[in-house]
Parts: sequence; structure tokens; C-alpha cells
Amino acid sequence: MTQEELKQFKTQIHNLYSQCQEVMNPKYSLLNRNIELENTEEQSFYMMVSDFFLQQKQDELLRES
Repeated sequence: MTQEELKQFKTQIHNLYSQCQEVMNPKYSLLNRNIELENTEEQSFYMMVSDFFLQQKQDELLRES
């Protein structure tokens, strides 16, 4: 992988993370838990990623207290 390809890859990962963070914001997770997605793979992906962001928020709140 060239330096330019690596840079593009990092940018893509960052953009994907930011998009997931926005879409799967923990404050909406309870509302979105009952969403039926196209297939079980998408549903599993959604649950794993939303759980990740929920855990991040919980950790943040624990550090603040």
C-alpha cells in the first residue's frame, strides 16, 4: 500500500466512523432498537456498532462522575 493509498484508507475509515457515530448516537438507540433492517446481517451490524457507541458514552459518563 502506498502512502497515498494509506492516507485515503485512513480518511475513509474516519468518515465511516463519523457517519456511524452520528447515525447510531446512543441517545436514539432505544428508539432505533426495534427497527427492522433488510436482513439479519445488517441487523447484527447495527446492533454491534450501536452497542459500541453506547459503551463509549457509558465510559465517558463514568469518567465524569
